[in-house]
Amino acid sequence: MPDEQPDDRMVRLVRAAQRGDTLAMAELLDVLAPYVGRVCAPIALGQGADAAQEALVAVFKSLRSLKDPAALHGWVRAIAVREAIRTAHRAARTVPADLSALPARGDPQLSADIRDVLDRLSPNTARC
Repeated sequence: MPDEQPDDRMVRLVRAAQRGDTLAMAELLDVLAPYVGRVCAPIALGQGADAAQEALVAVFKSLRSLKDPAALHGWVRAIAVREAIRTAHRAARTVPADLSALPARGDPQLSADIRDVLDRLSPNTARC
């Protein structure tokens, strides 16, 4: 449609995808993927691509629940933010601590570090 506005095109794509048109859904996801990636990347950092993928899956699964196709970008943004936060939390829980920087047992630096911390504690803190 030559006179079709970009917003009209998106509404048409959403409605077609909601009716089960797989080509419309594929085109819609292709259009949304860069946007979702830009939303997820600064939240999920190194896990941004995983968060974006999870968000696109959630969009795909729940598109039929979108009442107002004109609100697509806001709706997708909310899903993307939620998935990015979930992904970031999940990644933070699974990152193992780097124990290589800890001094070995018997290392004189460990004793000095412990003594330094103890010397700086106030008497009230030491009772805890």
